[in-house]
Amino acid sequence: MKQYRLEATPAVELEIEASFEWYEREESGLGFEFLNQLRAAYLRILDHPLAYQDLRSGIRRALTRRFPYAIYFSIEDDRIVIVAVLSYRQRSDGAAAQNLMQLRIIYVGSDSSFSGSFSVLDLSSLSALVGSW
Repeated sequence: MKQYRLEATPAVELEIEASFEWYEREESGLGFEFLNQLRAAYLRILDHPLAYQDLRSGIRRALTRRFPYAIYFSIEDDRIVIVAVLSYRQRSDGAAAQNLMQLRIIYVGSDSSFSGSFSVLDLSSLSALVGSW
């Protein structure tokens, strides 16, 4: 089985951090449960990236199980590039509308190959997903 490494754009890391903070404000510890679910989804993607439907231009989508989030990614050789982690429900801070606009930009601008700065995601540490707390 092919080995992939997971990478994400800085915008993805900012969205995850904002979501973590929002969940923690809602209930202490809920942000960490969100990160656990996100990590589990990342591991499922790493195990079987081709199992997810190609939506458009090489973009695939995986859903988290407990939280209303979709992970949009592409497969680039031995890399899985996370291009967006977006809520698909309306939050009280209006993030869903922003997320739809962001996803539209990704779809319109994608050519099945992404360039720019990426960081390798370290799944061995949840804090790597959102930075240092």
